[in-house]
Amino acid sequence: MAAKVIGFVQQKGGVGKSTHTLNVAFESTLDGKRTLVIDADPQGSLVGWLEDRESPLPNGMSIIAMSTTKIHRDISTISEGFDLVLIDGPPRATDIAKSIMLASDLVVIPCTASGLDVKASRNTLMAALEAREYSAKLKIVFAINRKPVNTTIGKSLRESLLEIGDGVPVLNADVCMRIAFAEAISGGLSIQELNTDFKARVEIKNLYTEIMRVLYENNED
Repeated sequence: MAAKVIGFVQQKGGVGKSTHTLNVAFESTLDGKRTLVIDADPQGSLVGWLEDRESPLPNGMSIIAMSTTKIHRDISTISEGFDLVLIDGPPRATDIAKSIMLASDLVVIPCTASGLDVKASRNTLMAALEAREYSAKLKIVFAINRKPVNTTIGKSLRESLLEIGDGVPVLNADVCMRIAFAEAISGGLSIQELNTDFKARVEIKNLYTEIMRVLYENNED
């Protein structure tokens, strides 16, 4: 069975693509998945994180760098032996991002509570919809990230995304702004390994669960 491919893509930087990619990947290993993470950002954030990490990755998980425009051509070969492939995309509307979208079964567009992020999300969505013209299997969702805790901002952001989305859903599993995510990344850890913020771990688990539901719904594989 071919691996399922999830691309985390957003034209604007600083929205948490790398954090989502990494922590969802770790959550997938807890679910027994063999998971390949592709760092497609030329800045190499996840590869750098791996180099700073002291412990080995969980069994069945690998991280590689691949910031090229041929990801969609090579994905079937490099994904052999894996159940999931998670791709951390670069900022800006590059040809690499387009290749990621063409390679993906699901594109996740993270967005934070910023007017600039919403505008970038609209542009990213347009690129994803264009990619879907060439890949009918492609599913697209928005994901709210770094939502301020105990505020109504998440509700207004959800409404804005639904307005620009033209039918593209917003995941229910919001991820809040929590210092634990930065602490984990800077310490060479996943949020599951940090063990200091239970709510953060639950949010990632809920995000992973919903992504899996969307990925596999109405699918015979």
